[in-house]
Amino acid sequence: MGNKTPMYFCLRDDYEDLDRVPGASCPLDDYGLSMIAVGVNKDGSLNTCTCRWNHEHGASGMCMNAVELSELLGIDVYEVMRPDKN
Repeated sequence: MGNKTPMYFCLRDDYEDLDRVPGASCPLDDYGLSMIAVGVNKDGSLNTCTCRWNHEHGASGMCMNAVELSELLGIDVYEVMRPDKN
């Protein structure tokens, strides 16, 4: 089946209540940051980090780096999302 990349889904408590309307900082607006998907390589580096907008409104498969993601979530992604923890 090939290489397996652990995926983490970060959902804000209110993600279901938000309107799908682009904000001023889209794709990293309130709606976009309410749901983040993160893929981690075997070496612990980020493989992908997508916001809720996925590839709409200028978003990409790497919408932020590990430092930005750590700051946003208030965690050390290298510690919490380690591949050896799976």
